[in-house]
Amino acid sequence: MSTIELIAEMRTARGKGAARKLRRAGRIPAVLYGGDLEATPIEINPEDVERLRRIPTVWNTPMELSVDGLAGRHLVMVRDQQRHPVSRQLLHVDLIHVDEKTPLNVEIRVTTTGRSIGEQLGGGINMMARTVMVRCLPLDIPDAIVLDVTELDLDDKVMVDEIPLPDGVEAVFDQRYPVLLVTAKGFTAEEEEEEEGEEGEEGEEGEEGEAADDAKDAE
Repeated sequence: MSTIELIAEMRTARGKGAARKLRRAGRIPAVLYGGDLEATPIEINPEDVERLRRIPTVWNTPMELSVDGLAGRHLVMVRDQQRHPVSRQLLHVDLIHVDEKTPLNVEIRVTTTGRSIGEQLGGGINMMARTVMVRCLPLDIPDAIVLDVTELDLDDKVMVDEIPLPDGVEAVFDQRYPVLLVTAKGFTAEEEEEEEGEEGEEGEEGEEGEAADDAKDAE
């Protein structure tokens, strides 16, 4: 996996007033955590982050961070972001330092390809989990898990332990949980769970952190 480059500068001024002034100047406050560094306040161009958000997998993608005033390049991932609850303006970003030789857990989106036999018979694909937690090295994180449903008939299902994963990537999830079902139209995943008593619960999808304007100003 190729990494994305992100450029930042050290941030010296702290507090709400400094954060507002920074935003008026077209920058936003951020914090770099992890590794051998203490929490390091930095500032970045919000347009760079918004541009990265157009990449569907960016929040699971390692980035090479260069900080003016801080030696070296740092492999980082987005840990959290805060936006204004009304305008959705980006207010603050947390970046976490990751070690390319240390595995980590990340949620990967699940997508499908093909048209199943069950769909051709009038059924539909019922996604039970739109993301699956996996464990791997940062540079081995897959963009997505793609399931070929072409050969699936009505009532067929794909379990977690049947997901095709790249070498070095393992699922950190209930192995016998169904990721998707091929069901008759109008038959819901909840009804399927009630009838068959499937064990396990769907992993919670990652959500973007939201905060009011002053949530991180003091940092």
